[in-house]
Amino acid sequence: MTFSSSNGSVCVTVLPKARKVIENEMASQYPRETGGILIGAYDSNLRLATVYLATGPTEDSHHNATTFERGVKGIKEIIALINIEISPKLHYIGEWHSHPNNRPNPSHADLKQMQIFAKNKQFGIKSPLLLIVGGRPNVEFEWLFSLHIYQKKPLYLELL
Repeated sequence: MTFSSSNGSVCVTVLPKARKVIENEMASQYPRETGGILIGAYDSNLRLATVYLATGPTEDSHHNATTFERGVKGIKEIIALINIEISPKLHYIGEWHSHPNNRPNPSHADLKQMQIFAKNKQFGIKSPLLLIVGGRPNVEFEWLFSLHIYQKKPLYLELL
């Protein structure tokens, strides 16, 4: 599945393996929110990001029916392992989480957190992606990507 900004300046492709992890995690945790990180790579002109892998929550994550707070335990190790074993060179490109039974609109807390990640260059990325997936398992999911740059409004990407 591929997403694009309205002007086509930024696109994101989610490979089936990553999509399956996200959908399976959402089904197993329903009706609680869940999430993890997105691992991928950019093309040479930095216009297309490809999500190769998605993780579920770390063991120190906190989630319930209306909130998800990704923990940090083991994230650096996951990223280090991926950088060693996989070609092309993959790295952290952003976050994902679910909004069960709701639309995938980012909350104020989501937007604030992504601004912090952009400011701090979370895992070396100055413009992290946020994927929110809303809906219910075995019915239909709605996906929404946004790109976050410090002190700028998010750039939203729609499913093509």
